[in-house]
Amino acid sequence: MKLTLIFLTIITLSSCKTEKTKQFDANEKKTENEFNSETEKLENRLIGDWGIYVQVVNGLGINCNVCPRIVFNDSNFATLTLPSGENESYKWNSEKGILKIEFIGDNMSEHYLKNSEYKMNFEHQKEYLELTLSLSENEQYILRK
Repeated sequence: MKLTLIFLTIITLSSCKTEKTKQFDANEKKTENEFNSETEKLENRLIGDWGIYVQVVNGLGINCNVCPRIVFNDSNFATLTLPSGENESYKWNSEKGILKIEFIGDNMSEHYLKNSEYKMNFEHQKEYLELTLSLSENEQYILRK
């Protein structure tokens, strides 16, 4: 008799636990899908040809006369073209509004963008889309396409 009661109790408890686990798994998948969708939207806005119009150093904005251009492609590579015509290559990845950039050229001592993680902020203007890449309040790049 005791064994039967213990067996029924175990079955009852395990069936309740399964329902909660299924509900938790469904909520977790929903959150993961929302996260993947948001990351995908950011990446889709990032892909394309951008001009780097302003560089903020120590809180002061420096406008360029002849601006560098950077092209982010959908295979997570980017090519930056300097006003001199020289090209630099980068790998990139974005997640949760953070853009990670890594220089992949030969001369590691000199390149335009730092190997770092930049906070991304997109703003729609009348005639263009603006992207601010921030390392801090005092160090930013403002891009437009």
